[in-house]
Amino acid sequence: MKRADIYSDDMILENRRLRENLARLSGILDNLDELICRFTFDGAITFVNDALCRMSGKMSEELLGRDVFSLIKPRDRQLARELFNTIDRSNNTVEVEQSLTRANGELLWIGWQGRGIFNSEGEIIEYQAVGRNITREKQNRKGRKNAEEERARQEDQVRQSEKMEALGTLAGGIAHDLNSSLGIIVTNTEIALEDLPPEAPSRYGLELVLKASHRAMDLVKQILTFTRPSEEKMAAVRLGPIVQEAVKLVESSLSSDIKVCVSPPKGEDIALADQSQIHQVVLNLCTNAAWAMRKTGGVLNVSLEAFDLKETMETSCGKLGPGAFLKLMVIDTGQGMNADVLKRIFDPFFTTKGTGKGSGMGLSVVHGIVRAHQGGIVVSSQAGKGSCFEVYLPRLQSEHGSWGENAENLPKGTERILLVDDDEDMALVTQGLFKRLGYKTTALTGSLKALETFKQDPHGFDILVTDQVMPEMTGLELAREVQALRPDIPIILFTGFWAAGTRTKARDAGIRELLIKPIRNRRWAETVRRVLDQNK
Repeated sequence: MKRADIYSDDMILENRRLRENLARLSGILDNLDELICRFTFDGAITFVNDALCRMSGKMSEELLGRDVFSLIKPRDRQLARELFNTIDRSNNTVEVEQSLTRANGELLWIGWQGRGIFNSEGEIIEYQAVGRNITREKQNRKGRKNAEEERARQEDQVRQSEKMEALGTLAGGIAHDLNSSLGIIVTNTEIALEDLPPEAPSRYGLELVLKASHRAMDLVKQILTFTRPSEEKMAAVRLGPIVQEAVKLVESSLSSDIKVCVSPPKGEDIALADQSQIHQVVLNLCTNAAWAMRKTGGVLNVSLEAFDLKETMETSCGKLGPGAFLKLMVIDTGQGMNADVLKRIFDPFFTTKGTGKGSGMGLSVVHGIVRAHQGGIVVSSQAGKGSCFEVYLPRLQSEHGSWGENAENLPKGTERILLVDDDEDMALVTQGLFKRLGYKTTALTGSLKALETFKQDPHGFDILVTDQVMPEMTGLELAREVQALRPDIPIILFTGFWAAGTRTKARDAGIRELLIKPIRNRRWAETVRRVLDQNK
C-alpha cells in the first residue's frame, strides 16, 4: 500500500471521529433548557442554541446576524443596551429581567445573565447571554414568599451553577479528544505534503484539509467560551486567504452597483496574528466601505502586500518604527468623510449611520485589534471622494508558519526522547516526526509504563514529552514522579485543552514548555530543540 493511501485512510477515520465528537458537543448546548446566544458590539447575533430558536419560533438561520435587542420588547431595549455597555474587567457580569413573547403568543419572563468575552489585552470581542425562564418566580413575587419558596430558589441557583460547571468539564474533555484527532490529521497531512512534489495535483486537496482542521479548532474554541473566558490566540498565519475569505463573505451581501476588486497578495503574507480577529478587521472595514457607497454605488478595492517601513511613521495606534510589515488597504469611492468626522472615527459608539443603524463600535474594534497586534492604521479621506484605510501588521518570514515543510528545513538533533501519549495513533505520528528530525524516540501510550521505563534508566533519556490528559496518571503527575528521580530532566507538556489552573501548576512544577494540540511540525521541531539547548 502506498504511503499516501495510509495517510488518506487515517484522515478519513479521524474525520469521522471528529464529526461524531462535534455532534456530541453541539448536542450538549442544544439540549439545555437555557437560552444561549452570543453577539457582537453591534448587537449582531453570532450564535443561538435550539432553546432560543424554539422560544422565538425561528430557525437559527433567521436569527444569525439579527440585532439581539430586537428580540426584546421596545420599552426594555435601551436598558438592556446600557447594562451591556457597563461590562468591563472589573464588572464582567450583568443581570436583567426582560419579558418576551413566545411564538404561540405566551408571555414569558426571562432572567438574563450576560458577560463579556475578553482577549488577553482586556478588550471585549463579543458578548454572551444565558437566559432562564423565571415566569413562575415573577408570579410568586407578587404574593408573599415563604421560607420554602426562597429555599427552592436558592437550590435552583445551586443546581444551575453545578450544571454549568459540569458542562464546562464535559466540554473540556470532548475538546481534548477533538484536538487530539485534529493533531493526527494535521501531522499526517504535513508529512504527506512533505513527500509530494510541488506540482502534485493532490497538494491542493491536502492544503484544504489543513484549512478545514483549523476551522474545526475555531469551532471548539467558540463552544468552550460558553463555560470559560476566551483568550487571544496568536499564531503565524497567512493573511492572504483570510482577507479573500472575508471579502467574499461581504461581497455576497452587496448590491449589484458595488464592484469588488481584490488584488492577489504581493510578497510574503505571513504575520503573527489571531486569525479570527484579522477576519473581523477585514469584515468591519469592508462593511463600512460598502455602507459609504450604498446610495451611489462604486468600487471597493482590497489589497495586501509586503511593505518595508524605512523610517518611523505616525499612525492612529501610535508610532511604528522601521521594519517588515504587511499593508492591508481597503479603498472605496463612497461619500468620504470631512476632517471633523475623521478625527472621531475610532471613538467607541461614534457613528454617522443614524439611530438604529449602527452601534459605532465597528472601527473602534478594528483599532483595538490592530493595536493588540502591534500594528497601526492610517486613514485618508475627503468628503465626496471616498476613503482609504491602510492597516499595517508586523510581517514574519515564511519559515515561521509554513505548512508541509521539508524536514531538511527544520531544527534537528540526536538526543533521546521519551514520548508519552495515550492516543496510539498520535504517539506513532509524533514519534515518526521526531525520528525524521534525527532523535532517538521511545513512544509509549501509558503513563505508568512510561514511569517504569524511566525508573529502569533515569539517565537514558534527554527529555520527556508527555500528554496531559491520560487515564492512569496525568502528564503533570508523571512529570513530578520523573523529576523526583531526576530533577534536571527537561519536560514538555502538551494537551488538547488546558483545564483551569493547569497552566499555573505546570509552570510551578518546572515544566519548560506548554503546547496545545494540534501542533505544527515546525512548532514541535523548534520547541524540542530550544528546550534541549536550554538544558545544556
